[in-house]
Amino acid sequence: MKTVPLKAEYRSELGKQKVKKIRAAKQIPAVVYGSGSKAMAIQVATDDFFRVVHTKVGENVIIDLKVSGPKKMEKTVVIKEIQHDPITDAVEHIDFNIISLTEKIKVNVPLHVTGESIGVKEDGVLDVVHHEIEVECLPTDIPERIPVDITSLKIGDSVHIKELSFPSGVTPTLEENEVVVAVHAPRVEEEPVPAEGEAAEPEAQARVRHFVRKSQRPEHVGRFLGYRRAGRAGRESEVRQSGHDVLRTAAIDAHVQVSRHACFHRAVHMHATRGI
Repeated sequence: MKTVPLKAEYRSELGKQKVKKIRAAKQIPAVVYGSGSKAMAIQVATDDFFRVVHTKVGENVIIDLKVSGPKKMEKTVVIKEIQHDPITDAVEHIDFNIISLTEKIKVNVPLHVTGESIGVKEDGVLDVVHHEIEVECLPTDIPERIPVDITSLKIGDSVHIKELSFPSGVTPTLEENEVVVAVHAPRVEEEPVPAEGEAAEPEAQARVRHFVRKSQRPEHVGRFLGYRRAGRAGRESEVRQSGHDVLRTAAIDAHVQVSRHACFHRAVHMHATRGI
């Protein structure tokens, strides 16, 4: 892998307000760590940084960093971390790590899935467990991506780390039996099991459903609101007329105060407890 040059400036101004001014000037605040040296605060031009990371290897790019200003530095670095604004996703801060081209490092390499699984064609569900694979290698041996062909995968099949192909000198850090990609059977939705009270009172359920549906009609809306304004005392006197009226008034009162779903369950409960 070739290195990419990037220019930066030494940064002596620290603090939130200073950093805001730097970002306003289309610069990105950053810090350089590693190699036993003291961390150095720098800033890089936004356009220059995007040019560096918009390559085939993305954030795994090896950078020849040249810092100018009161304190100078020329080091080979990799991107350790990029902090983004949670709302705009703009790059807010970068951490660079100094490396040696002769020492192995650990990096995350994207997994590249190819082909169309037999299991997926049979309505199976593809599950990509690891979108990136951590590997250990020399900086110059970092691969662009790790390919995996899923064409032959049937429902219940999976691909493990040991079944992937890695370039010479590149070693995965995950266990060899770690699942990378799998094809699962399609989910089967279970029929809802009725509650104990609902199963014991089928007739009451049917009557409540009837009045709930009836309550949706426009000609009944005014009547329902009238029940609500009448107050609890007025309603209690009316519901004593008959068992049928008790059920209807209960459904109407519940419909005005809560949702249609809550209305159904409340009316069933009142029917069971009052012995209608």
